[in-house]
Amino acid sequence: MLKEHLIGAYSERARGAVFWSTYDRYAPSPLELVRRALKEFPKEFVGALARLKDAHVEELKTCVARVPASWMSSISKKFAVQLLCYNLSELRKLL
Repeated sequence: MLKEHLIGAYSERARGAVFWSTYDRYAPSPLELVRRALKEFPKEFVGALARLKDAHVEELKTCVARVPASWMSSISKKFAVQLLCYNLSELRKLL
């Protein structure tokens, strides 16, 4: 997925455990859930999303790097950082 630049597709089709309505067959991706919630409840979400402006990629990398190698392989760490960066970028677009 890393070599083929499929992180965005992975994130967008990932299924969360929170359903938007009782009629949904599948839960939306966490990103889609935030997109819907922002439209429906803007006052409740704008503040949290605004705080993402202060998040830095280097801080995300540092957090992931601190995970012990016995818990997470190097390639898993690269995947996690790329996924976090993609999601951060998409959430920032909502502002």
